[in-house]
Amino acid sequence: MVALSFKFSVHGYMFQEGIKALEEAFVAASDALESALAAKQTQLSDYVLLIEGGGLPIGEWDDDGNRLWDQEEVLAMHIETTSEAIMALRKSTVIALYHHWERAIRKSTGVPADGKHSALIDAAVGEGIDISPRLEAVRCLVNLLKHDNERWAKKLRCSWPDVLSDFDGQSKFNDWYQAVTLSREQVCQVFGIVKTSGPVATTRPN
Repeated sequence: MVALSFKFSVHGYMFQEGIKALEEAFVAASDALESALAAKQTQLSDYVLLIEGGGLPIGEWDDDGNRLWDQEEVLAMHIETTSEAIMALRKSTVIALYHHWERAIRKSTGVPADGKHSALIDAAVGEGIDISPRLEAVRCLVNLLKHDNERWAKKLRCSWPDVLSDFDGQSKFNDWYQAVTLSREQVCQVFGIVKTSGPVATTRPN
């Protein structure tokens, strides 16, 4: 019998497949929302050009001639809500990714549910799992989104300042969740960081 040249890990397989499923869902949802946003932006631009060209406005007015609503306001509202939905998707995705990593490390190493991040890192390294040096930045990002406090904002400012573009280290915010802005590319970076910080399906035996 020929000896296998690799070892298979169920935990690694489940972790990597989970990452793949999250990525596919994120891409599909992002594409749909971004397409809807672009369509509304085009409609708004076309409507503004129509009005500037002397076209008739679309809307509703009361008997005294006061405007109740018009198409420009409606489209602007759609653009705002869709933009908020896109940002909410990005933030919820990075939270889901980090939690997926936590559960995978606990399952593959046996660290109890109340184990801290440092215990997860130590256990993972002890099992030969590579950890991206950028995982700490992801942890700070997720904890700021979850706990919404200045302590994590300062940590994130040090580890990943680009996602806190409106924070100068001195300003006070009542809503730290809103202080975070994530691009699609930055979410893709988180996918890469998390994917390379967990167990893999196959490894070569020692």
